[in-house]
Amino acid sequence: MGQRFVLLLLAILLGAAAPSQLVAQDRRINGVVRSVDQPIPAAEVSIVGSARAPVLTDEQGRFSISVPAGETRLQVRAFGYSRGEIVVPADQSTVEITLQQDVFNLDELVVTGQATTVERRSAPTSIAYVSGEDLQKVPAPSVLNAMTGKITGVNLQTNSGAPGGGIQMQVRGNATLLGGFDPLYVVDGVIYSNASIPSGRGYANAAADVRNEAEAVNRIADLNPADIESIEVLKGAAASSIYGSKASNGVVVITTKRGQVGAPRVNLTQRVGISSPLRLLKSRVWTREEATAAPADGGFGPAAAEFFGDRDVVHFDNYAAVYDQRDLSYETLADVRGGTEDTRYYVAGTIRHEAGTERATGASMQSLRANVDQRLGNKVNVQISSAYTHNENDRGWNNNCNNNGCHGYALSAIPGFMDIRVKNPDGTYPVPPFGPQSNPLQLTELGVNHEETNRFTGGVNVSWDVWESDRQSLRLVGGGGLDAFDQVDDVWSPNELFFERTQPLPGEAIESGGRSM
Repeated sequence: MGQRFVLLLLAILLGAAAPSQLVAQDRRINGVVRSVDQPIPAAEVSIVGSARAPVLTDEQGRFSISVPAGETRLQVRAFGYSRGEIVVPADQSTVEITLQQDVFNLDELVVTGQATTVERRSAPTSIAYVSGEDLQKVPAPSVLNAMTGKITGVNLQTNSGAPGGGIQMQVRGNATLLGGFDPLYVVDGVIYSNASIPSGRGYANAAADVRNEAEAVNRIADLNPADIESIEVLKGAAASSIYGSKASNGVVVITTKRGQVGAPRVNLTQRVGISSPLRLLKSRVWTREEATAAPADGGFGPAAAEFFGDRDVVHFDNYAAVYDQRDLSYETLADVRGGTEDTRYYVAGTIRHEAGTERATGASMQSLRANVDQRLGNKVNVQISSAYTHNENDRGWNNNCNNNGCHGYALSAIPGFMDIRVKNPDGTYPVPPFGPQSNPLQLTELGVNHEETNRFTGGVNVSWDVWESDRQSLRLVGGGGLDAFDQVDDVWSPNELFFERTQPLPGEAIESGGRSM
């Protein structure tokens, strides 16, 4: 009996010791990741050859990771730095890892259009990349403006010099006369509409093709450049396996900024400036003799004499009166980012107003973005992205018109000896007596070409680490998103305008736009 009791007691003790022995197989390593002169926050520290989830460094570059007993090899990766590896002996529990800056960005993870990402050095196709830091080096009103000159093999063309004017992006190798060549845009995993909706101004100016308006704005302009972490352009067919035929013109993958582990960090930026044209066209300087000559001799006839009075030479800079407006432009950017290992956040807001050099033109934007990363336990991670943008644009009266209402047509027909700025005693503008009857200053005062857009985008991505071992792991990933915008265009060309008086039915009032979800 006593012998049986002793055996039973030994079995119980061995059973109790077994879990302790298993727990003892893991140990913890504490360390810091730094560059030559400063700590590196948000660096990813992982165990080489293991499927265990990596950990991130805090704002001081510190980390703590659980590793198997014995000698361990750690790998460290950080944005803008070459990856580093270090072997930690079994009897060592603290390390300091120094990373070198990656000048050629060969260690960055890039999207290939497949279900996974690879390092740039291993990518099978050409992938153009631009970081958010590069985008912010020069202030720009839109994402496509900020990308100009920063990506090879991509052609960016503006269709209007007015604030808020559209820009077309064409990836090399794709061209068409009648069809569209815009690439597919994907923002944080959600397909982002880049629809160009005509405002209806072509009807007011009797344009040749009112359906394909030359100055329509791309809706990618609703995305705030200050919120972008990186942009990748896939120039080949590598993304077709995910995006299908929509990716035939290439794919632009945009990743927005997210929170980082550490105390809240607040950034506030204020920009103020004035835009002015470098050079303007000049109209011809007329003498009285030249202007009053017969039309057959290149003059305007005796009617031109009243503009000279008792002077032999009269000249007014009408181009400057229309195109040299130096109003104030400003931009206010504010963001806060931070968080813990379980919860990270990024919240940003922007207020921007861009004044045009042309009278009665300008663009304004207000945007708000909130991105949250939440870890639920040790296996579930949730990413939430949301953004709201409000845009208003006044793009003026330019480009294609067949009734001489646009400024370029009108100014070319108004001789320099006529001052279009001086109003009549009754407060009306003078009618140009020669050529097409249109006064650009009257058009900017009475005409309206206004666009307003409200847009909301949101996305949710969930990943679940179902099972993992030191060599294998199983992860389920799912996601969804919403992209909705409402655009309203108002075009008002009243019958008081001089060029409207020459039309069979003078005056247009047009309200157009579109919705997408």
